[in-house]
Amino acid sequence: MKGQQSISDVVFERLESDILCGKYQTGDYISENKLATEFGVSRTPVREAVKRLEQEGLIEYANSKAIRVLGITEADVQDVYEIRLSIEGDAFIKASQNMSQEDFLDLEKIIDLQEFYSQKKDAEMVKDADTKFHTKIYEFAKSTVYQTILSQLHNKIQQFRKISQSLGDRSRLSVNEHRAILSAMKAKNFELLEELVKIHVKNARDNILKIKGE
Repeated sequence: MKGQQSISDVVFERLESDILCGKYQTGDYISENKLATEFGVSRTPVREAVKRLEQEGLIEYANSKAIRVLGITEADVQDVYEIRLSIEGDAFIKASQNMSQEDFLDLEKIIDLQEFYSQKKDAEMVKDADTKFHTKIYEFAKSTVYQTILSQLHNKIQQFRKISQSLGDRSRLSVNEHRAILSAMKAKNFELLEELVKIHVKNARDNILKIKGE
């Protein structure tokens, strides 16, 4: 348990992760009793966690005993990417202004790792490398607001990002897009950088929406 986290906080984070990573699928039914047994806690922290997840729109009470998983809808995906398109380019520009040569080398190593796992067709590790790349950018931007918002949005669609990376050429194209973005960051070509980030985000969005539409 981290810091002063309550049991309810821990249950919330684990259950949210289970929903977002696809352990629980849209339409699945679960019960408070089952969750309490699974997490080894009483029903009270489970009920508190469920209430928070209900407010996030990830689940709903089907009746007094059953909880139905709502998950992430196509409209949610659209909203996530609309927000990212609006602010992520600015976050990348801020990051490039703050980064040292060593920081750029760190990002290059992450892209190399992403490419390695892409060639191995390991979608889980590709997704993790992609997350690490974006998380580092958000940290380098040195904006708590950007870091919080963008990290949460990236996490919210993790299940679809993993599936997206496993299909077709998206994994390889994502690596190429990251390399082009990093090159523009090093050159401090902010106009090109913003355009490349938008292309990257749009391509990721279109691929995920294609998956959801199938």
